[in-house]
Amino acid sequence: MFLVMQPLFTSIGFLLLYNETMQAELKLLARIDPLTGVNNRLALVENPVYNHCRQEILSFLYEKQRKVESLTQRATTVTSPAAMRA
Repeated sequence: MFLVMQPLFTSIGFLLLYNETMQAELKLLARIDPLTGVNNRLALVENPVYNHCRQEILSFLYEKQRKVESLTQRATTVTSPAAMRA
């Protein structure tokens, strides 16, 4: 009985091994550009150093935006009464 089923088990084992190999290759291709070898967005998002730097940059830009908005609001409130008198 086992001798009859042996080719079937061998085929199933080969397919499982091939499936694992292909999944590993696809995971690698999802993180690294095959043409240039450079990490893509998925690999960067998983990198804690990238996430920290990204958060620092976004908070810096948000602070600058708030300062510019407050200066713009002050400038419009200062010039508005003068414009009304003219």
